[in-house]
Amino acid sequence: MKRHAKRFIDVPDKALVAPSDDQLARVKQRICPDFNEPYFAVDRSHYNMNRCHHDKGVRLDECDRAVLCKVCGRELDPFEALQHYAASEQRLLQTWRHIKENNEREASAKAREKERRPFLRKVLKYMPKKDLTLKAEPIIGYVLDLECGHKAECGPNRKVKTKTCYQCQMTTGAPVIP
Repeated sequence: MKRHAKRFIDVPDKALVAPSDDQLARVKQRICPDFNEPYFAVDRSHYNMNRCHHDKGVRLDECDRAVLCKVCGRELDPFEALQHYAASEQRLLQTWRHIKENNEREASAKAREKERRPFLRKVLKYMPKKDLTLKAEPIIGYVLDLECGHKAECGPNRKVKTKTCYQCQMTTGAPVIP
């Protein structure tokens, strides 16, 4: 090594060459043979997707006072099994309540719509009305069968899903506004 005059630093005679991967691997193997093995061994058996979740039911053994899974036969903690099934029942009841509330909300929305437009009826059947005087017989409209049993007409451009029944409106004495 030469000494650099101004800075008093050791300067190598040859340029440094980086060791190859094989050389590094041999040195690592000599210094620490277990270098490539993980320090902690992680047990991921609980991540297994095919494992039993014990949710298909339990079998109660009255002699040994034990709770066993119906699928895998493993003994379960009785309190955890009871807690699991209580939580499942609570979720089921909550779902049932939500369904009931949604049905009530939907029924009240339909009732409000019926109050707002009392003579609006659902169309059950469409029958095309054709102009027989022309050779091509174009459709000039539709005759609609309404859910109340009356018939109504609409134009050729669109098939409506609901239609105001003016016949029901006249029988009740309400003013007819076409």
